[in-house]
Amino acid sequence: MGTVVVDLGSSTVKCGLAGPDGRVARRTARPMPTELGADSAEVSPAALTAAVREAVRELLVDRPAVSDVVITGQMGSHVWVDDGGRPVGKAVLWSDRRDMPAGTALMSGVNAAWFSEVSGQRYPTLAARSRWGEQAGRRGDPVPLRQWLVRVVTGRWCIDPTDASVTGCLDIRAARWSEELGRRLPVPARSLLPLRAPDEVIGPVTGDGAALLGLPAGASVRCGAGDGPCASLGAGATGADACLTLGSGGTLRMVVDEPVTDRDRQATCLAFGTAAGRYVISLPVSNVGFALEWARRTLGFDDAAELDEAARSAPVDPGLVFLPYLAGERFPYWDRGRTAGLTGLRAHHDRADIARAVLVSIGCCLRRAVEHVLALGVPIAAIRVNGGAARFPGLLSLLAATIPLPLRHVTAESLEGAALLAGGTGEPPAPGRDVAPADLPADLLDLAYERFIAASEAAPGQGRS
Repeated sequence: MGTVVVDLGSSTVKCGLAGPDGRVARRTARPMPTELGADSAEVSPAALTAAVREAVRELLVDRPAVSDVVITGQMGSHVWVDDGGRPVGKAVLWSDRRDMPAGTALMSGVNAAWFSEVSGQRYPTLAARSRWGEQAGRRGDPVPLRQWLVRVVTGRWCIDPTDASVTGCLDIRAARWSEELGRRLPVPARSLLPLRAPDEVIGPVTGDGAALLGLPAGASVRCGAGDGPCASLGAGATGADACLTLGSGGTLRMVVDEPVTDRDRQATCLAFGTAAGRYVISLPVSNVGFALEWARRTLGFDDAAELDEAARSAPVDPGLVFLPYLAGERFPYWDRGRTAGLTGLRAHHDRADIARAVLVSIGCCLRRAVEHVLALGVPIAAIRVNGGAARFPGLLSLLAATIPLPLRHVTAESLEGAALLAGGTGEPPAPGRDVAPADLPADLLDLAYERFIAASEAAPGQGRS
């Protein structure tokens, strides 16, 4: 009997069919039908369910035996629902920034250190979305997008600890909704869904769920967890190993047994509640795939693989500094207004040199993230790297030379991690391969890092949010 996994990614809806060992033997995908604006990122619930249905039906075209269904996906995305749980309007994705003024106003009346200590978060996502929705005239109440899809499939509401943590309303140590947070950062009671463990069976796929999404009626639906923690679980990054997932942005995560809160409000801490670990420390940067795609398009490379190969042929020039803040930046600035830039450009530089500078800048951003987590007192023995942007050997070898820890590239991601929640073996589906560092002088990379940090500190922006 197999497990169907659905992953609501930022750019792609992915589906997989996994065996009892958690290995995904078959995959399908459809583009996430996201509608992007200057500060907005929305998706029509009808368009989303259509994309899921197409991917599921292709996955199950020969009608394999299915026992379980798990849905994972982007955390911090919400859809507004009415009293009957029906969506009213478009869903707002995690990257939507229109709630920032509302969130800033809410945090002005709350002790930020206290909020971070209790919730493990740096931003009151659900309260900010709720306040923004009221101001924008949205009807209904916001609920996490993934949980709404579970409700579509089973007819029942639930939320796991990872998505509950991201709301900013969960007491992560007590693993329950915080009444005090609820008073100081009010949200609709309907938005605080019943808490369930990630591996808990919520109910069977209903007839309506089967008709809407193409899933087999009667299969057991698990509560699941967010895509980041699932990616760590799928990569086997538990214990002393960290997971570095490289997509449009990049996120460094550690699965740990005790909560770790950051006095600087940089890293966040999610409740997880699995056998692999009870908490997930998370630190995100905004520009990995974003920077690669911009450079590919602007420099005229046919694809990112060609850019990666050209970058490997160019020397590292510490005087040529690229700031990759094309989508603003999260860690360490939390500034959507911070801008990208290129300094030190001379007549002898060509597009390969600029491509090399782009890769170096990504390496510097991620080295800075690793150093911050280590400074929190969290030991990291090695890093397992996964995600779509991890398929480029030039970027991986540069990271291995820039970050002073062993790196291992693994192809297993959130699909595999979610499948393990449905009763897999608990072992990583694939061991991966060690990444050999690029043959670059350490002092040269250190100098490039120092100049990158100095240029970043001087870059214009709106200030920390």
